[in-house]
Amino acid sequence: MKSLLTLNPMIWNYRSRLFLGVVFILLTNVFAVWAPSMIGEGVNALNDANQDFLVPLDNGVPFADLPSSQVRVPNNLQWLIEAFGSSIVPGREA
Repeated sequence: MKSLLTLNPMIWNYRSRLFLGVVFILLTNVFAVWAPSMIGEGVNALNDANQDFLVPLDNGVPFADLPSSQVRVPNNLQWLIEAFGSSIVPGREA
């Protein structure tokens, strides 16, 4: 433990870099946990869009008869829209 105390003055000189490194590691861990959830919701949204739009088209339903107002927005994307505004979704008004 005494050898670590002798390193304190050297570590103290680079405390801002050490702090940024710890913050970067924390953010990396947060996104490592959040990314699979985001990908899972994206896959579920694509599956829902396939069932709601592409399968009826394959079955002969005219394009004009498809329900265009029933597009499901994933929860993570809805949270991003609320946090950062509608600028992250092209063609979506505020």
